[in-house]
Amino acid sequence: MLIFILTLFTINSYSNDIFVSKSLNWNPDKKEYLTLADAVDQSINLNFQEKERKYTKEILEIDYKNKHDAFWYPKISFEVNADPYSIFRLKNGDVNPNGITKTPNGSLGINLGDYTLFNWGKDYLIYQNDKDIFKRDTVILSEKQRQLKHLVILRYYQLAQKLKISKYYKFMVQQSSFVYRFNKERAIANKIQKLEYFQAKSLYLSAQENYHQARQELKAASFELAKLIIDKSDKILTPLNDIQFFPIAYNIEHLQEIAEANNENILNTKLNIKTTKREYQKEVRNNLPLPKITLNLGAYKHHFAANSSRTHYQTGPSQSSVDLVATINASWTIMGENGLFNKRTLRKSHLNHIVEKTKLKNFRHSIKTSVKKFFNDLKYLSRLIKISKTKLKTNKNQYDIIFNQYTKKQTTFINYQDALVSYINEQVNMTNYLISYISTKISIASAIGTVNLPNENFIKNTIELKE
Repeated sequence: MLIFILTLFTINSYSNDIFVSKSLNWNPDKKEYLTLADAVDQSINLNFQEKERKYTKEILEIDYKNKHDAFWYPKISFEVNADPYSIFRLKNGDVNPNGITKTPNGSLGINLGDYTLFNWGKDYLIYQNDKDIFKRDTVILSEKQRQLKHLVILRYYQLAQKLKISKYYKFMVQQSSFVYRFNKERAIANKIQKLEYFQAKSLYLSAQENYHQARQELKAASFELAKLIIDKSDKILTPLNDIQFFPIAYNIEHLQEIAEANNENILNTKLNIKTTKREYQKEVRNNLPLPKITLNLGAYKHHFAANSSRTHYQTGPSQSSVDLVATINASWTIMGENGLFNKRTLRKSHLNHIVEKTKLKNFRHSIKTSVKKFFNDLKYLSRLIKISKTKLKTNKNQYDIIFNQYTKKQTTFINYQDALVSYINEQVNMTNYLISYISTKISIASAIGTVNLPNENFIKNTIELKE
């Protein structure tokens, strides 16, 4: 009777355990499947910052057209001027009852304005700077789009990484759940010690904890990608593509050559070298008594009044002669701001040019160092990935053998736990190595100023991500 009561007590104590796996929903969220190419296309079409850049480009084009026309062409305008006149009289006054005239007086005409014929190249230097700045600003917008593509690609692969890790921990939960229930039955039958039962239970709960954390990180990664591609659905984004491992197929010297022609910091500095040189040339010419030659093209005007009207051509007040006009506007500081004969102004302009040249040397050195570092990181990660592939196969075979031995009572639970944890950890490590590898490649592409790397397309070179 006593043995029966103890057995009943033991069964009740074990039956109080909750099998979380029975209520664990593996797919609690609605999914939206997405390829990498679709994610990139959607970000380009829907991303709000990308839409801003499209409008900004149009604004830049308008500004440049204004500066282009202002330099090359005279400003021809149609003008209408009229003196105040009455359109309806509400009440006649006692003083000056005639009031404001009801007939408009004024003029209309075409103003041809002044046109600069020769200014010693100073206006042309300004125009060249405006032109180069416009071209560079247009390229910068495309560089921002490239940065968006890189970020979408990285976020997409990070989402794939989190999805794979959640699958690994799901497998861990399933395997540890089986061993947990297996040990529970054996513990009830007093075939194993309680310690082994609680060890199995602890492993099972740890696996669940890891799984739920992985699922939460998966959702967070989905939200990050959805924010970039402006996905407004409540579904969890699910990637269909995965990283395809490509060994390094390019040399560091070639990457540095590409960076010289495309890196945004180098391009910005090269532009600044040009503009500061022209600014200095303009300051030198401003410091000389050089005449500016202009042509006043005048205006054709038609004047109208109540009792008369006339049409005439004039270039100034009471004047209709067309003259080439030379003007000189120059001043030199004797004492005070800008120094003797504007020496400080000229020196400052020249120093700005030297500073930009120094910056270019610094950026070139920095890019070369960064590319070398990234290149070294790629080699290191390539070795880790190759080692991990072999280690993963070894750990899988080890786990299968130990799992079979454990169910036949031929090995200890600690050996089983170590085998399972090692197998799962190596899968996670492999996934982390791959995301670091692709992240480093994207960093190289960003540093050298290209969307893709030589002989490698981030969007096309993918593999299918299995469910």
